[in-house]
Amino acid sequence: MPSPETRSNLEPIPDNQSAGNPNTETVFGFGTRQGLAVVDGRVTPVWSGNLNGGADGNRRLQILSTAVLIATGPRIISSTTGPGERE
Repeated sequence: MPSPETRSNLEPIPDNQSAGNPNTETVFGFGTRQGLAVVDGRVTPVWSGNLNGGADGNRRLQILSTAVLIATGPRIISSTTGPGERE
């Protein structure tokens, strides 16, 4: 658990491209696409965002991504729907 002096944001941070944002990207905005690459258990989502301007409010729109791993092993541990059948 973080100490009282440590600030933690435990919720999603919205992106801000509103007219009230002085750093708004006026040409392309957020765009119309997001990306997702999945290879060998690694998932990499890619999107545009500015994390609501960042800590100082000056962060500009940029391409963001993160890496996620898919665990190995069975995906269903138990079920009440009966045995599965192969097609």
